[in-house]
Amino acid sequence: MASIDFVAAIEEACRIAPLEGRLPRLDLRFVQASGFAVPRQPKLSQVKILEEERIMAKTKQLTAWVESKPGELGRIAQALGNAKVNITAFACWSTPGESPIHLQVSSPAKAKKVLQDLGIRITEEEVIRVTAPDRPGVLGEVGIRLAKANINAEYAYATVPKGGKKADIVLAVSDLAGAAKALRGV
Repeated sequence: MASIDFVAAIEEACRIAPLEGRLPRLDLRFVQASGFAVPRQPKLSQVKILEEERIMAKTKQLTAWVESKPGELGRIAQALGNAKVNITAFACWSTPGESPIHLQVSSPAKAKKVLQDLGIRITEEEVIRVTAPDRPGVLGEVGIRLAKANINAEYAYATVPKGGKKADIVLAVSDLAGAAKALRGV
């Protein structure tokens, strides 16, 4: 049997997969054939993923432009829910004139149609979504890395569930490809 560097294979999978916005999938037959013991039901905690399981992905964000008045967020969220479109992240605030409701959803094309059918103006943009450990200094590291690469964060939003160990940071930046490069390993 040929010698396979299992650690190198895992490192390569972890290097590529985060750019695609997912954790690498391991073929357990490959692992077993390489002479490594595999538990019956492996848990993520049993396999140390490099960089503390950080994930970074370019993702499509829809922005619904609405009048700032009570009920607009509920109307949009209810319509998407009725269409079986899951909202995975959102941010909104009030501005004079039209106000933005930034949405990341399970099906952008379906969501766009639902919102257009409501008569809502929609814009689309690519943003970066980074999942990083919830610890002091991570946002500072993100900001410093972007600054060193001369990339402006046009806006950002993030959240961590109470007791959670991970934060999702969404960044709209002036240079998407440059930000992806600058934030590797954050």
